Amino acid sequence: MCNETTVCQIFPSALLTELLRGRTWHTSGILCRRALFDKTGLFNTKFRIAEDSNLWFKMACVGKIIPGDMSKPVSEYHRHSENTFFLDIDRKPDMVSAMADACYWAQRKRLSGRVLNVLITETRSYISNSVAIALQANRMDLAWKIIKAALKDGDLIIFANLRLIQTIAWLCRRTILD
Repeated sequence: MCNETTVCQIFPSALLTELLRGRTWHTSGILCRRALFDKTGLFNTKFRIAEDSNLWFKMACVGKIIPGDMSKPVSEYHRHSENTFFLDIDRKPDMVSAMADACYWAQRKRLSGRVLNVLITETRSYISNSVAIALQANRMDLAWKIIKAALKDGDLIIFANLRLIQTIAWLCRRTILD
């Protein structure tokens, strides 16, 4: 089993799913052909956080990304207090925005049904789990931010499932009663 401390190979066919489930890599460790950027575009500058994840989602949708020798370092990455991203509950909306944007991008590009299904299913799961985490932390404000981050022109239907709809209804009742 792979986790953040072990090295394992992720096959190209499973890469998109793994990325959407939180397995990521550092930007400094990526080497790709220009043709892939021609298909995906560059980093989306509307994102202050998770712009790299957004690009990796798109690349995994349209390219065959193959890992090199994962046992040998190709770069070094340092985290410090001024990094824009760190693992924290308050960063959930940023990742939801990056995931949702990749889904809408894939729809516009008319990518295969398999790719769209993976994007939508994993993003839906991430949204539902993130909302649940926010509610467990008694952070209704954050739960609403997560839901809002998934919206595109006021439309959430692409990610709607019974669990999310029930959660939104509960949040609405709680907001009205509070």
